[in-house]
Amino acid sequence: MRNFWLLLGLLTILLYSSCLDGREEYWINRDGSGSMEARYMLPSVAISSLGGEAAMRAKIEAYFANQPNVKMTHLAINRKSGSVFLEINVAFSRASDFVALLNGGETDGTNQKPDALDMLLGKMNAERSGLDVALKRNVDIRELFADSPFPLNEKQTKNHNLEYIIHLPVKGKASNAHEVTNDGKTLRWSFPLGQALNEPLHIDLLAPIPIPYWLYGVVVTIVLCLIAWIWKKRKKS
Repeated sequence: MRNFWLLLGLLTILLYSSCLDGREEYWINRDGSGSMEARYMLPSVAISSLGGEAAMRAKIEAYFANQPNVKMTHLAINRKSGSVFLEINVAFSRASDFVALLNGGETDGTNQKPDALDMLLGKMNAERSGLDVALKRNVDIRELFADSPFPLNEKQTKNHNLEYIIHLPVKGKASNAHEVTNDGKTLRWSFPLGQALNEPLHIDLLAPIPIPYWLYGVVVTIVLCLIAWIWKKRKKS
C-alpha cells in the first residue's frame, strides 16, 4: 500500500510538472473581419473534465459548429511527454460575431464546474462607445488545477505564461497591454502562470472603429458627382 501511494504521488507530480502555456494571436481587418491562432500546452490531467482528448475535440468542434460568420480552419490535439498540445485556428467575417461566441454559454444556475475549454477562452465583451469600441476580456483558469493534491510552486510555474496579441488596423486609444508596438496597432499581454493561478486575468482595450477604405472611395465619388452637377447647373444658367 505504501508503494502504491508513493507511485500515485510521483505520477501526479509528473503530470502537473508540465504546467501550462498559452498564446493567442488575433488579426483584425478594417472591415471587421479577421482571424485568430491559439496554441496551448496543457497537462494531461487538466483535460480530465472533458473526458480526455477525444471528448475535447468533440467539445471544440461543437463549440464552433453552426456559426456562419465564425469558422474553425484548423484543429490539432497532440500528446507528448505528459502534455497535450492544442492548436486552434479561426477565421471570422465579423469580429462582433466572434466576441459574441466567446461571451456565450451562460450558466444555468446549477454552479456546474466549467471545463478546460471554457476556462481557457474566458469571457469577452465589446461595447460601442460613440466612434470607439471598448473590449473587455476575463480569463480565470484557477479551477484548472483545483483538483491537484500537490499545488504548483513558484519553481514549477517559472517561465510559463499566458500570452495574448492583437493586431489592429488602426492605433488603439487606451489599454492595459504590457507592450504596445507598430505605432500603437499591435498590443501584447503576457501574464505569468503564477499570477493566473492566483487571480483572474483582465484585458482592456479601447480602439476607434476603423473606416473601410472603400467608404472613402464612396465619399469621394459622391463629392465629385455633386461638384459636376453644380458645375453643369451653373453652366446652363
